[in-house]
Amino acid sequence: MGRLRFWVDDKTAVGPRQQLDRVESILSQKYGTPRWTLGIGVARDRNTHTISPSQEEYINNLMERSGIQYATTITTLEPGAILTKDQWSTTPAELQEMS
Repeated sequence: MGRLRFWVDDKTAVGPRQQLDRVESILSQKYGTPRWTLGIGVARDRNTHTISPSQEEYINNLMERSGIQYATTITTLEPGAILTKDQWSTTPAELQEMS
C-alpha cells in the first residue's frame, strides 16, 4: 500500500512504502524536514507524532491584497453560549453602535 511520504519544491509523492522510505531518507538528509507544501505551512512534532498544517501565511497575504491587514479582530461567542433578551441592545446609543 502506498502512502504520502516526501516533498520536493511543493510536490508530494505517493508510492510503494519501501521506495518512498528510501527517497525520504535521501531528501531528509540533504534538505531537512518540510516547512511548506502546496502553500500550506507544516509543523511537525516528533515527540507527540503530530503534523500541524497552517494557512496563516496565505491568510495574511490575502488580507494584505484585500487591504484589511490592519483590521481589528473581535472575539466571537464561545461554543454553546446562550443569549437572552436582557442582553439585547435597548438604548438608542447601543442600537447606533450595533448598526
